Amino acid sequence: MTDWAAQRQRTILRQKLVAAIFAAIVMTAVFGISAMRAGADVTPIAAEHINPNTATAADLMRLPGIGRARAMDIIKMRPYESAADLSRVRGIGQKTIEKIAPYLSFDSEKKETTDFADCTD
Repeated sequence: MTDWAAQRQRTILRQKLVAAIFAAIVMTAVFGISAMRAGADVTPIAAEHINPNTATAADLMRLPGIGRARAMDIIKMRPYESAADLSRVRGIGQKTIEKIAPYLSFDSEKKETTDFADCTD
């Protein structure tokens, strides 16, 4: 084998090695993100119920299919009287409501507020 042929063979092997490393990095990133997303939908335990009228964004994000943006939208559109009312929130349809309804509670008791803005002397 000539010097030129040996050098060409080493170059090809180097390129294949770089391509294999790049492919491994990409696959790790893709499958790692997929695994993280699968674990991100942490559903509450059966005994726990979340009230969308009083829950924090972190609490709402524990519901299946609810991420940060959707949780913030739920908070902005309060109050809700039933799970069906959540359909007012952009991105929440009937399928999402069916998934999260078992984890929701809507207290019929209204909490007292201390809003003194309407008080006049």
